Amino acid sequence: MSRDGSSKRRAGELAQPSCSMVGLGTLLLETQGSFAVVVHGDADCINPFLKVFPHRLAPDVGRVQLASDRFYSTGMAENEVISGGGRERLLACIRSAVAQQTPEIVFVLGTCLSEMIGEDIERVCALAQAECGVPVVPLRTGGLRLKTQPELLDRFGTLLASREETRAAASEDAVTSAVPSTATSAAERTLPGSATDGLSGGVVLLGYPGLRPWERDEVARMLETAGGRLAAELPARSSLTAWSNLTAAGLVAVADPAFWPELLSLLERRKVPWLELAPPMGIEASQRFYSRLLEHCPDGNAARGALEREVAAAKERLESLGKIGARPLKGLRVAYCIGSIKNYVAGQLAREGLGELPVFFELGCEVEVLIQEREDSAARERVQKNFDLLGVQLPFRNFNDPGVLGRELTAGGYQLAYCQDHLSGQVRQVGIAHVRFGALRPGFVGMEHNARTLQAALSTGFQGRYGRYLRR
Repeated sequence: MSRDGSSKRRAGELAQPSCSMVGLGTLLLETQGSFAVVVHGDADCINPFLKVFPHRLAPDVGRVQLASDRFYSTGMAENEVISGGGRERLLACIRSAVAQQTPEIVFVLGTCLSEMIGEDIERVCALAQAECGVPVVPLRTGGLRLKTQPELLDRFGTLLASREETRAAASEDAVTSAVPSTATSAAERTLPGSATDGLSGGVVLLGYPGLRPWERDEVARMLETAGGRLAAELPARSSLTAWSNLTAAGLVAVADPAFWPELLSLLERRKVPWLELAPPMGIEASQRFYSRLLEHCPDGNAARGALEREVAAAKERLESLGKIGARPLKGLRVAYCIGSIKNYVAGQLAREGLGELPVFFELGCEVEVLIQEREDSAARERVQKNFDLLGVQLPFRNFNDPGVLGRELTAGGYQLAYCQDHLSGQVRQVGIAHVRFGALRPGFVGMEHNARTLQAALSTGFQGRYGRYLRR
C-alpha cells in the first residue's frame, strides 16, 4: 500500500467544536518523532493534512518541519466498502507504514466512512500489532460527534504522555488483549511511578504560548540561576520524546488546568507536582510567573536579585520608547475579541483567550472584551471567572456573527481591534487599526515588542506598513 501524497472543560465553552479526526490529525502533524499515522477512509480524508492545514497553522508552527510524510491513507474504494474489504486494506496499509518508516508507534485514525460501515478497527490494529511488533493505537475519530478544542488537546496530550504504557502493551498477546482505543483508557493503564527528586526532571511548561529562541533563553536563564532547568514546552514544538518525558518532570507549570483534566489526573497518579501559573504576559505578570517558579527551585532565594534586575531592565526599555517620539498608548481604546479562534494552539486558547489582557493594561490602554458567542449566562460566568483569575475588571459584550463585528467596533468607538486574522476585513472596513490575535509575546523580553507592535499598527507611514519586518 503506497503513501497518498508522498478538573473537564466547562460545558458550552467558547472554543469552537471540531471533528476529532481533523483535530488529532492536525496535532500529530505538528509533532516530531518516530511514528506513522494511518487514516482509514477514502483518499480525500487525508487531504486536509497534506494540502490544507499546513497553511492554516499558527505562525510558530511554520518554523517546525511538519510530519505530513508520516501520514498514510487506506484510500478505500466503493467496491471495498460494499464487499467488506476495508479490513484487509487497513492491515496492508499498516504493514506498509511500518516497513517504510520503522516507527516506534502507529496511530490509526477512523473516519466517517469507517464508522458508517462499522469497521472493527480495534481488531485489525491488534492483529497488526501482534504481527509487526509495534504498538498500533486505534483512535475512533470518525462520525458526526463534535469535540471542543480543549477536549482534543487533553486527549492528545494524555495519549502521548502515556505512550510508554501503550508501547508496553505490544509485548502482550495483542489478539486477545485489545489495545486502548482512546487516550483516556490508555491513561488508566499507567504504570506505578516514584516521586521526583527536587527539580531533577526539569520544569515543563504546559499550554503556554510557544517561545521564540530569545524568549526561551530568558526562561532557561531564570531557572538556571535558581538551580533549575527548562525541560520542555508542550504542546508547542512538541515531540513524542517530550510528551513521554512529561511524567518524569520535576515540576509542570500549567497555564489553564481546565484544558487538561485527564492529563493532570495522569500526572497526579504518577506523583508529578504541578501548579497553575497565569501566562507571563507583561512585566508584572512575568514577575509573578518567575517568582512562583523560583519558589520551587533549589536556589530560588539566591536568584531573587537576578529577577529584580530583569524587572528593572524591562521597565527601563519600555520607558525609553516614549523618549524617542513613539506614539503613546495610554488611553488607547482597544476591542479585545475572543471566541473566534479556529486553531489548536493551546497558548492562544487558554483561559478563554484572555491571557494577553495584562499587556494592554500595563500599556495604559482602555480595553473592552467582545465575545463571538450567543448571549448566554453560563458563558458570561466563565468569562467573569477568568477575569477574576487574571485580577482584572472589564466590561464585555457578545456579538453573534463575524459579519456584525464592524458594527460593534463602530458603536464602541474603538481605535484598535485585537482579533483573529479572518476578522481583519471587518476591522479594515471601519477604518481602525488591527493587531492579529496571538501577535503579543511573553516574558520581559517580549514587552518592548508588544508596545512596538501596537504603535506600528497605529502608524500610517513606512513604520506602519513595514514595521513587523524591522522587529524580531
